[in-house]
Amino acid sequence: MSRYSTAGRRDLWDNIIGLEKEVGATVFQKEYQRIGLNILYRRRELKMSQETLANLSGVSRSRISDIERGCETFKLSSLMLIAKALEIDYRELLK
Repeated sequence: MSRYSTAGRRDLWDNIIGLEKEVGATVFQKEYQRIGLNILYRRRELKMSQETLANLSGVSRSRISDIERGCETFKLSSLMLIAKALEIDYRELLK
């Protein structure tokens, strides 16, 4: 049996999200901006429009725009969908 319960992990995640909201996301903002720029650079490298990326990934064009500008938080699942559409491992977007 795992040393950490699912409820414990959920509480930890809720605390992280709460901290992010409390500090106005400033702690994480640079990371979101860096990842957004990596998405933008890869999309442009492929000569792909935001609309095409939206169609391939299932993430809305406006959401992709917000992510690329670092204005929006996102779930790992969204990042993975975007990475797949960009034909790249999602971990490359985290660098």
